[in-house]
Amino acid sequence: MTKVYLLLIVCLVQVAELHAAEAPAPPPLTQLPIHIEADTVDLDEPKGISVYRGNVKIRQGDLSMQADTLTVHVVDGTIHRLKAEGKPVTLHRQSEPPLRAEAVEMEYFAAEGRVVFAGQAHLWQGLNEFSGNRIEYLMEKDLITASKSQSGDQRVQVILHPQKKQAPKKTQP
Repeated sequence: MTKVYLLLIVCLVQVAELHAAEAPAPPPLTQLPIHIEADTVDLDEPKGISVYRGNVKIRQGDLSMQADTLTVHVVDGTIHRLKAEGKPVTLHRQSEPPLRAEAVEMEYFAAEGRVVFAGQAHLWQGLNEFSGNRIEYLMEKDLITASKSQSGDQRVQVILHPQKKQAPKKTQP
């Protein structure tokens, strides 16, 4: 009788794993709504521009940003670009690998999932760090490009930590 229960438990676990593998993936960040809150907002709908000021908080999925000022550009009813300014503007992403960034200015191009950090830009991705005058980050592809200031005063600095190798998974008979 206990063999039957054990076999039933193994079957249930396998079915649960199968359904977990078939679960739909969450929508890409670019398809999620953007939530904004601030102390004040000035809307110019004919021009497609809105300016948020004072303790601005932006959230899209697990991505959050804080700034002093945020300018939103809308093209054909769709958010095209966000430009955040602050001392500093901060950005956080919770998913793996976690991401944190600071800069004087950040521009987020919503359709592309691209963020440009400018002015004393610093980005932490997991344990790795990138800093420079300008950092460009493509979120969906997880690509980072950093560059120095034109005067050459603030060169790119990178700190990379070796990744620990994972032990091979044991297969069950």
